Amino acid sequence: MVQLELSRNKCRDKRIDVWPRAVDTAVFNPAFRSQAMRERLTDGNPEATILVYVGRLGAGTHAPHVLIGASQCAV
Repeated sequence: MVQLELSRNKCRDKRIDVWPRAVDTAVFNPAFRSQAMRERLTDGNPEATILVYVGRLGAGTHAPHVLIGASQCAV
């Protein structure tokens, strides 16, 4: 839909590419879980909670609110 609208506004088709707003679950999948990576991310404490944010860090995403809230959680 976006690509069609841009084409109608005389944007060159070769310069238009639409990126879906989603995570590629074929690449980012729990099947690729690694104990070694978990130990690396937790500095040798694999039982620790890991918080991962996947997304754009723009003003409208409120990512800082999530980080502040997560830091205040007793896990």
